[in-house]
Amino acid sequence: KTELIVDGGTENNNKKVGRIDHYFLEISGNKTLDFDYLSNYVSNLFIELFNLKPTLVIKKKENTIGLRIGSKAIVCFFRDLGFPLGKKGDISIPNWILENKRYMLNFLAGYFDTDGCVVLRRKTNGSYPSLAIGSRSEILLLQTKEFLNSLFNFPINFWKEEANDKRGFKSIVYRLGINGPKRGILVTNLIKI
Repeated sequence: KTELIVDGGTENNNKKVGRIDHYFLEISGNKTLDFDYLSNYVSNLFIELFNLKPTLVIKKKENTIGLRIGSKAIVCFFRDLGFPLGKKGDISIPNWILENKRYMLNFLAGYFDTDGCVVLRRKTNGSYPSLAIGSRSEILLLQTKEFLNSLFNFPINFWKEEANDKRGFKSIVYRLGINGPKRGILVTNLIKI
């Protein structure tokens, strides 16, 4: 899974302490909602993949929690795979993922895991899941929509909306939505594969 592209970042901040550059990779989430997920599941992934235990960083003022690894080799590894360094703006899915169906399904599972949601909609004849995912990157969601369109022959809603961040600044957020009982169940099951 690729939580890195959606809720994390890599950075070389070029601030030198003595003669050492600071390189770090950080994956972050909500301090309350994501605490167990990050401190257990994702932390164990770091250990399994890199044989390094990440540092748990709690940012009280931002209500976020982060896992951080300080490693130039790991930061450069992710950079070479096509993941951007520093603050993310209009990010996109690297071509090596886009061009491989299995990688895209794994990417979508990780992306949905971090930035997606399922809402149970009620109808007179029962209820069904409605899926949504959001990003500040329009290209990221358009690539996701195009991939899903290549798999399914049903409409996928795409829209943009204005949102306020934690500091009260307005920004544009792009969203994808999949509605309908068969559509939601199909995509949910596909992402679990």
